[in-house]
Amino acid sequence: MMLKFARFWFGSSLFSTVLALAGCSHEPATTATDTAALTASQSANTASAPDSNAPPADVRTVLQVFSSIEPASIRPLLQDFAKQHDVDIRVVYAAPKHLVAALTNQPADVVLSNDSDVLQQAVEAALLQPFDAEQAAASVPNTYLDPDGNWLPLSYHTRTAVYDSRLLKAADIGSFASFAAPKWANKLCLTSAQDPANQALVAQLIHDMGETKTRTVLQGWLTNLARPPFGDDDALLAAIVRGECQVGLADSQRFAHATAQNPNSPLALAWINASSGGVPKRLTAIAMARASHQPELALQLIEWLAAPDQQSLFASLTDTYPINPQAEASVRLKALGNGVYSPMTPEQLHAGLVSAKMLMDEVGYH
Repeated sequence: MMLKFARFWFGSSLFSTVLALAGCSHEPATTATDTAALTASQSANTASAPDSNAPPADVRTVLQVFSSIEPASIRPLLQDFAKQHDVDIRVVYAAPKHLVAALTNQPADVVLSNDSDVLQQAVEAALLQPFDAEQAAASVPNTYLDPDGNWLPLSYHTRTAVYDSRLLKAADIGSFASFAAPKWANKLCLTSAQDPANQALVAQLIHDMGETKTRTVLQGWLTNLARPPFGDDDALLAAIVRGECQVGLADSQRFAHATAQNPNSPLALAWINASSGGVPKRLTAIAMARASHQPELALQLIEWLAAPDQQSLFASLTDTYPINPQAEASVRLKALGNGVYSPMTPEQLHAGLVSAKMLMDEVGYH
């Protein structure tokens, strides 16, 4: 298997990008760009030395961050931290469903994911280590803390209905289960069952309705599909704009991003399921890799990102809501409003994932 991911460097004067292919070997992949980036940093340090006979400057400290959050979104924050601490930060991007595999094959210091369930999978694979960020954790509601201290939430987003405002109104949509009704035949779009957000949503439905009713709902969804499931939310949202379907289940984060790119988009978001268990609160979280070579610096980055000012900026840059009640949400997210959220804890949600995946496979949702 080959994993495709992107590498990004952030430093006080250093930024380069390369797409790389990494195999499943446990040896870290190296590329010419990696070497060039390090050499550029070292050369800059050496050039500033007043004595040409002085020993070579030390190699700069590099903090490696694995992220399922688009690096361009968090670039300003990481550059700021890099300047403050005089370090370079390398970001390796992997989609959520590939993040654990990427961690298995590459060394990392910090892990950022827009899905805490993925981090919990990394915990079970012994790829993370617990850390003590007591001050940062104090600003997070206890409901959303990992009791074992393996990861810390920074913000949240949700999965709900997005629809074509040219054809529908929010009042036309009731609950997740309602999309199994015949009225939605050939009008519904979904992403694949491999999407961790869909797996978590099905786990919530099983928790709220039981397995028998959830099976019926999933079968209804599949019957009503306008086309086969998409690979990601961006493709699904684009299909709604093109008129291929009228409504779909998507992430509030991707909706906010899409409508920011096109303010005249016909896409609209509906806060559904209010009387049927609420919408899931999806946590964006940060963790420390077990293989970290810079644990003290990694902890400093975790605590720094969790502070209210940085958390507000992080949430704004990533189109998510800050988890810290003292942090300010962005104007765009405030305009979206808020819905009724499921009371399920991260532990309850993660515990239901195995049953959810089995049921999705059983009904042919792939």
